[in-house]
Amino acid sequence: MTAINSNRAIRGPVTAVPVVAGKGVRLVADTENNRIVAEVDETVLFSGSNGGMVATTLTEPLSRFESFKICFNPFGGGMSREWKEFSWASSSDVYTAATFHKSGNDNLAWYVAFQPNTDGTNLTPIANKLWVLGSTTVQDRTNMTVYKVVGINRVASA
Repeated sequence: MTAINSNRAIRGPVTAVPVVAGKGVRLVADTENNRIVAEVDETVLFSGSNGGMVATTLTEPLSRFESFKICFNPFGGGMSREWKEFSWASSSDVYTAATFHKSGNDNLAWYVAFQPNTDGTNLTPIANKLWVLGSTTVQDRTNMTVYKVVGINRVASA
C-alpha cells in the first residue's frame, strides 16, 4: 500500500523513528506545514530599549538556562550594539564584559558589569567604565542601553 501526501509518497509499512534533539537544539512542531523543525535553543527574555543603569525585567529567571547573552550599547544609544554571552552559575554572580571601540585617534576600552537579582528575574548594569587605552584616565558612565537578553539551552521548564 502507498500513502500519498501533497508532496511525497511512502511505500511499505510506516514506522515511527525516535528523534532526539542534541544540546543547544530544540524540536518544535510546525503543525501548519505538517513537520518538525529543529531550532537553536534560545529564548528571548527581554527585548526593547532600556536605557540607563536600570534593572531589566526578564520574562523568565536566568536559572532556567545554561547561559545567556545580552545585546547592549555601553554608550547609551546611537552607536553599534555589542553581544556578549555569559555562563549562568548562580544568582550572586556578577557578569563582566570588556569591549573595544575606535573613536578618532583614540582606542577606547569599556568595562561593563551586570548583576542579576536573587531569583534571576532581572538583570541590572552595575558598572560602565571607559578607558582611553594608553592613558590612566577612567571615566564612570551612567548611560547604557540594554536591547535584548536571550536565554540559551533551557535546563528547566517555564
